[in-house]
Amino acid sequence: MDQVTYNDSWSLKKFEREGVFYLGIPVRSNVKKYFLDKLSEYKKSNGWIVKEHSITEWKIEGIYSKDDHSYFYGAYHQGRLLREVLKEKPGDWINILQKLTTAYSFLTGQGIPHFRIYTMSVYFLDEGGILFLPPDIIEEIIALGSAEMKLEQKNLVNHPYLQGEAAVSYTLGVLGYRALTQTFPFSAITEDEIRYQIRNKKLLPLHLSVPGLKKEEAQFILTALCQTASTPPHTLKEWITRLELWQKSGLYEEISKDETVLLQNKAREKTRSLEKKYQQNIFFFRYKWIMLTITVVVLTLMLITGTSIYNIHFKPRTTKDFSPLQIVQAYYKSITTIDFYTLEDCIVGKNVKEDVNEIVNIYVITKQQSALNMEKPTIDPDEWTRRGRPQLRPGLLLYGISGLAVKELAAAPEPVFEAEYEKWHSEFDDENRDLMSVPHYYCTQYKDRLYLKTDRGGWVIYRLDREKLNSFEYKPD
Repeated sequence: MDQVTYNDSWSLKKFEREGVFYLGIPVRSNVKKYFLDKLSEYKKSNGWIVKEHSITEWKIEGIYSKDDHSYFYGAYHQGRLLREVLKEKPGDWINILQKLTTAYSFLTGQGIPHFRIYTMSVYFLDEGGILFLPPDIIEEIIALGSAEMKLEQKNLVNHPYLQGEAAVSYTLGVLGYRALTQTFPFSAITEDEIRYQIRNKKLLPLHLSVPGLKKEEAQFILTALCQTASTPPHTLKEWITRLELWQKSGLYEEISKDETVLLQNKAREKTRSLEKKYQQNIFFFRYKWIMLTITVVVLTLMLITGTSIYNIHFKPRTTKDFSPLQIVQAYYKSITTIDFYTLEDCIVGKNVKEDVNEIVNIYVITKQQSALNMEKPTIDPDEWTRRGRPQLRPGLLLYGISGLAVKELAAAPEPVFEAEYEKWHSEFDDENRDLMSVPHYYCTQYKDRLYLKTDRGGWVIYRLDREKLNSFEYKPD
């Protein structure tokens, strides 16, 4: 069974004002006025109701606050969220996904940009049709939400790196996989481990997990979950065609009891083999930080010379299918998420090792704090800003990049990009380096010029010229 299941604590609310019923989208309780002012920017955001071949805007009419709870609200419609529908009617998942995919495809086909699908952002109307809640509001609510909400919506159901139609195809694959197996394909208790699984864990073939499932249909779902250059994402049109086929012809074929037993035995053998290989990798992933803490200087030197433990042990770059722009975006994102696996995959050569060395040192410190306090030891600038830039609790470090703006200066075959951003961090007085004390907060503005080339079959950054524009200390009220 899953270590993490759907979180039912968040749901849409029906309430009455002056004799009129409204549908409310809850914001986290006890939100400070700063956030309400910031969230008020989204009052012009719209959702969409899709019925057969018609689209109607669902407009946000305001923000309503009562008893320390706040809601975006709009016209009331009776219905249920996607996760509620899937939970109540697990056997009807093909029909549910078919309706969802058809409605989403029709909506984006009318010029609406692609947006991520969350199980808390799709509302099936009792009157027929689907309400897609305003994507920017849902993204903000998830960002303000609990760690459990973020883990479920951002990592269990969505791919952390994919965008557009590819991201939607992955999500549909996750929902189909879960409906068939009652588990998520990649599941853990931390974001880092889930991201690691997505990059490195091989899934058991679905026709072995679910005896009687047709091989071709099983492979279709696995392809959605394991997208590569040789197996590109399914299009929405392909999903619609396949879901219609499943509705008519079914997913299963008749097999004998002996065949069932044979498949079950193969599944056990294959599971043991895959798990053994994965555990060998995950052992290094989890425990190398103990070795790193003991020998941080040695490993830092190894990273500087481009011979890190990660590069020695793991296979070709996970970023090998990325475009030059995606490489640049992944590079800066991995700094904020303190993900030096991805960071290293984006670069080659000594000229761009400065950020890697910094990430290693920060990761060592934060891992030690995490082990001691059993809490996430860092907060990124965007989340800190959403909270109103408060004084952080002792032991919580501010670190990451905000306001990234990337501009292409030259295209392939010799791409060059310019990136401007703010880099935030917290540190302590020289005479008081105790991590449990209250830190100071600093922001440095940079302009980078990044040069890319191909290496081992993918794009990498081989040169980075950095210019410091400004720096200042921020003092919370």
